[in-house]
Amino acid sequence: DDEANKPKSSDGKTPRAGSTKPGTFSIDRHVICVRDYPPAMACLLLQISHFRSLVEKHISATEATVDRIFRGEGPDGSSNQGGSNSDLSSSEHSSSQRSRDKRWKIDVLDTRVDATSKAVNLAKNWLPRLLQ
Repeated sequence: DDEANKPKSSDGKTPRAGSTKPGTFSIDRHVICVRDYPPAMACLLLQISHFRSLVEKHISATEATVDRIFRGEGPDGSSNQGGSNSDLSSSEHSSSQRSRDKRWKIDVLDTRVDATSKAVNLAKNWLPRLLQ
């Protein structure tokens, strides 16, 4: 399982420890030796790796936030679960429960809308660079 977590070079091989040569860059799990490619291709590979890294980080952050919401926490990590109050009548309790049931849906939707907005901004900034 450790092999899956080791960085891979663009040719799919795992670099050996201490074998890093000049011109080699590691961006997250991707290792790129710019000297193996013409300058334009090396630049493009580095930019693609940065773009991929940013997208993966945004996706991971969004998934973590949605998981927290499903567990009953708020998008910011605060608790959305109301304490049990014995003074509440059964109709107030069911109304409060319905409100919480709707709240998590709204929080998930807000989180996904925010993630989509961030993805559009990433694409707006990075795609012109990658397509030049």
